[in-house]
Amino acid sequence: MLLVRAGGAWLTLDAALNLLVRGPAVEVARGPNGAAIGLHVEGELLAGLSGASVTSSIAIPNRAIVLAVSTRTVAAVLGATSWDCGIAGEPAKFGGSLGVAAGSTNVGVIGPHAFYAPTPIVLTANGGNFTGGDVRIAIQYLLATAPTA
Repeated sequence: MLLVRAGGAWLTLDAALNLLVRGPAVEVARGPNGAAIGLHVEGELLAGLSGASVTSSIAIPNRAIVLAVSTRTVAAVLGATSWDCGIAGEPAKFGGSLGVAAGSTNVGVIGPHAFYAPTPIVLTANGGNFTGGDVRIAIQYLLATAPTA
C-alpha cells in the first residue's frame, strides 16, 4: 500500500487523489445538495437448481438503471439442455440458450434499461427441468439518489 502525506495526514494514494475505491457499491458523483449516483454490483449463487425455473432472492432495485446481468455456471446444470436468464415475462432478457457446462459464462448487456419496481432474476430451463447445478449471477446497475437538502 502506497501512502502519501497530504494536508498534514498520511493518506492512501487513491484517497489523496480522490480516486474511486473498488467495492460492491461505489458513489461516483455527488451534487452540492446531496443528490448522487452510485455504481452497484450485487451477486448471488443459485445452488441446487430444480424445476422449470429458479428465481433469485436478490432483485434489481426500484429505479435502478441496469447495465447488465452476468452469469457463470459454477457446477454443471443438469436436466436442461440450456437455460435462459431474464425476468418474469422476458425469460431471455439477459441471455438465451446459455451453456450448461461448468465454467460457461454470459454477460447480458442491455440498454441501459430502467426498472421501476424490485425485479428478481429468473433462470428458465430449456429442453427439460433443472435437476441440479449451480449458477452465480451478478446484477450490474446504476442507482440515483435524490437531494438530501
